[in-house]
Amino acid sequence: MKRLVVSLLCLSLLAACKKEKTQVYQSQGALLGPDMGMCMMCGGMKVQIQNDTSKNPPLFYRTNSNLQALGLTQTTAYPANVSLDWHLDPTAMGQYGWIIVTAIKAD
Repeated sequence: MKRLVVSLLCLSLLAACKKEKTQVYQSQGALLGPDMGMCMMCGGMKVQIQNDTSKNPPLFYRTNSNLQALGLTQTTAYPANVSLDWHLDPTAMGQYGWIIVTAIKAD
């Protein structure tokens, strides 16, 4: 009887354990801060991607997401190291270095 109780206790403990899924991000980079330019293609946040394999990558990309949309706080100090998933903006803005950030995490 004792073995049965101990076995049931062990099984219930094992059943309660869950593995956390760790998300693997596509790129590492730095959030450089807001783009304060006054041109038609300026604005948003500047993001620098490390080891960018794009053909002729720009020094930094722009995203029109603000800090809240990116899930970051207003007290974020720049440059902030981040891990992110992204792709070029499929509209004409992609030609000018605009990206869409699909997932981001401050490191």
